[in-house]
Formats: sequence, C-alpha cells, structure tokens
Amino acid sequence: MNLLIRNLAWLQRFDRIKIYYDSGQAIVNKAIHEAVEFAIAKEATFYRKSSPNDYRLAQTADLLCTLELTALKFNLHEATSTDTKFFGDRDNARFVAHFG
Repeated sequence: MNLLIRNLAWLQRFDRIKIYYDSGQAIVNKAIHEAVEFAIAKEATFYRKSSPNDYRLAQTADLLCTLELTALKFNLHEATSTDTKFFGDRDNARFVAHFG
C-alpha cells in the first residue's frame, strides 16, 4: 500500500493500469485488489491472469516486490531465517541499500 501511495502522482499519469497476478495465493490476490482499489480509482485498473512462465515482466515485478518486501523486513528487524540464509545479515545484504 505504501508503495502505491508514495508513487500515486506517477501512477495517476496513466489512463489505465494493468495488474498481472497468477492468483496463486488467495490472501495475496485479496491484498493486491484492496490496496490498488484503495489507492487508485477502480475504473482505472483492470486485472489479467498471469503465468510467470509466459510473462517476463511479471517475473521482474515479482522479483522487485520480493526484494522490496525483504528490505522492509530487514529494516524493521523482522527478517526470517530464510531471508538471512539467502541474503546474509542486514549489514551484508547489499540490496537493502537500494530498496526499502
């Protein structure tokens, strides 16, 4: 939600915003719909089912969202053991300087 609000002026430059998600997790699907519909006019958005195998842009967006979320978790000292195993501790996680 904060990401949408921070970038609202930029997003409002567009007449329509396409949202691609594979609807793999119901709670994620619900969160996406609620956040987007809160921040952006419902009439300006439309959803398309996405398959990561078919859409490179969806894969890129998924990676960026994962990095953003992980950076936030590190900044809030809420990183999981998987985050720490994969990226190292907060001081050694280079991506944190670019995200979050």
